Amino acid sequence: MLQSVPSRRPPAPVPHQKPPGALALIRALAHNPLEAWSEAHFTDGIVVTRLPFGRAAVVSEPAAIRRVLVENAANYPKDPLQKRLLFTLAGGLLEAEGKDWEFQRRTLAPLFTRKVVQGFGEAMHAAVGAMLKGWSDGKTIDVAAECSLLALDVLERTIFSDGLGDAAREIRTAMRS
Repeated sequence: MLQSVPSRRPPAPVPHQKPPGALALIRALAHNPLEAWSEAHFTDGIVVTRLPFGRAAVVSEPAAIRRVLVENAANYPKDPLQKRLLFTLAGGLLEAEGKDWEFQRRTLAPLFTRKVVQGFGEAMHAAVGAMLKGWSDGKTIDVAAECSLLALDVLERTIFSDGLGDAAREIRTAMRS
């Protein structure tokens, strides 16, 4: 007789049929931004939404992402709200626009070639192993925080191989806020 195994899948938000109203949107953005997305955000390549403070587009179609971020970036400047919301280091690639963005993209492109990225596997595996050592059965884990810290650990082990020095402590503190 087979014994049932309890599900190890974490709870996930159920997408709304329609976008939430203003109050529900604010509540979702404060708690878990994915809860603000409607079913269309998971099925359509581009979703444009009216928000109380303007319009926003969620782009997940690969060709559209390439057009916005690479081929025609000058036509998609970041608005002040986007600039405030982006967590970046001062002058970072996510914050940059125009000539600054082009320069930073060209400068960073060699770090993300297929060959270089394929070489990240061992470091990523080691980072995951280190993270999992801190997990134990029955312990409640904030997966979002753990994944943010994992991403930082992977960056330190790969791109910033000399480490982030004192900046790592500041970044970790900011990520926990």
